[in-house]
Amino acid sequence: MTRRSNLGDLISAEGPTITWPSDWAPTIRQLVTTTSAGLGQPTNLDSASIEEVLTCPGWWVGQREVDEIGGIPGGLQLHLSRRVARSWLAENLTSAPSVRPLTFAGQALERIARTEGIVGRSLRNMSAAALTELRSELAMMLATLDADWPNRVELEHFLPSGVSTRTRLGRVTLNSDLVDATVGQARQSGDVIEAGATLVSLTLSAPTLTRLEGLGISALLHGLRTGCPPARIVSWNLSTGTGIAGTVDESFVAMWLGRVCEATRRISEIQSWFEPRLHGGEHCQICPMFDMCPSADRSEYAW
Repeated sequence: MTRRSNLGDLISAEGPTITWPSDWAPTIRQLVTTTSAGLGQPTNLDSASIEEVLTCPGWWVGQREVDEIGGIPGGLQLHLSRRVARSWLAENLTSAPSVRPLTFAGQALERIARTEGIVGRSLRNMSAAALTELRSELAMMLATLDADWPNRVELEHFLPSGVSTRTRLGRVTLNSDLVDATVGQARQSGDVIEAGATLVSLTLSAPTLTRLEGLGISALLHGLRTGCPPARIVSWNLSTGTGIAGTVDESFVAMWLGRVCEATRRISEIQSWFEPRLHGGEHCQICPMFDMCPSADRSEYAW
């Protein structure tokens, strides 16, 4: 694990060379596809839903009901920050920025406000003062991003997004939209593939090991699409300019494969009307089932 304030340093930091069998992706596809055969209906899995069902089945069930209702996303600023940052990277791949960050942020918000959907409506309903403040905050983030990753224009393999955001494997679909940039690529060497890509995820939260580990599904999706997991993962805070990075090794990939398969098995039991055992704990305070769940931990010092 590496902690540095400069994004360019986090990405370019050297790590151990990890190689994978050339048949890694087909083997994993078959494994997850077989595991998903017990599902009663097609199911989507991402890092959040896996955490929910492995922590407490009631949390997973309750969150699915909330997701069906929908509403204005609570992470609107994070969504806009990542969306504008991706556009900034895409339009300044091979040269220095042609417009100032403040101008770019304003133009990007105007384009998004003209779109349909929750995000566009949310922007149109903002006051002029709130929009001005948001534009200034986004501009500061873009300036920090540009200053902390100046060598990106010299990179040979650079994609302002992930190579894959979803992959269907039998009756389960793995989802992750956490990657904002992919740097580098794997190399074939005989019967093995040498990992070489770095996945970058932009956030507005403190860079922690837990947040970094949450990129496990993104690493799996990258590996399934390219044939080889990435070499490194990076979580970087847009507002503070600090980040954390780690190596993607065999144990990390094995851990996430195990979590995917176990989550799939537990969801299969729920869909088959198997009565799951509920687990109270700190998660109860954010579980939609808190008020009606008989196992919810309501003690004064539960969290």
